[in-house]
Amino acid sequence: MIRSLMERATIYRAVSVPAAFWGGGLSLAAFLGHLALERNHQAVGAAGFLALWLGVLALAVAGNAVLLLKEARHAGTRFPHPSFKMAFRGLFPAFLIAAVFTAMGQWQAPATQAAIWILFYGLGLLGTWHFAPRSLILLGWLFVGSALAWFFWAKCHVPYPSDDAALTGSGLMALTFGGYHLIYAAAVRALSASSRFTSSE
Repeated sequence: MIRSLMERATIYRAVSVPAAFWGGGLSLAAFLGHLALERNHQAVGAAGFLALWLGVLALAVAGNAVLLLKEARHAGTRFPHPSFKMAFRGLFPAFLIAAVFTAMGQWQAPATQAAIWILFYGLGLLGTWHFAPRSLILLGWLFVGSALAWFFWAKCHVPYPSDDAALTGSGLMALTFGGYHLIYAAAVRALSASSRFTSSE
């Protein structure tokens, strides 16, 4: 049982690091594109914000599918691997609720929508606690804490200007889905390299 859990964590980490680089890079690129449009006085607005980040989601999912397929071929296992099916079951409830909030809340401020995505993504990661590596669970708590901090800050402060709302939402997405993922991927890769170096001595 313990060996099985360790194998699942190893597989999940092997895929999550490149996936985090991919998703983080996409998120930062989307934010920079949004920022460039705003500086050229081309307001994105709530509808544009939603379209932009749903596009990022589609590219992230497609990239993850490719990574999973490559990992399955490398390991000589069927696609999708049973471990990934287990991961999906852990992620599904939170992701489903986030999708419902997105479908029902298109009238919401983009920053509020971003905070909802951040919150439920973090809850989805926490839903994999029984087999995912500890680093991924810590990442989940970081997402949840960031979303709650935003909701608290927004409740206690004067609302931001409406013309900056979409850019604020993209900034939150860049900080979390962009920055957190890239830091996570770099840290896990560095720790893995350090462990291999230590074990080879």
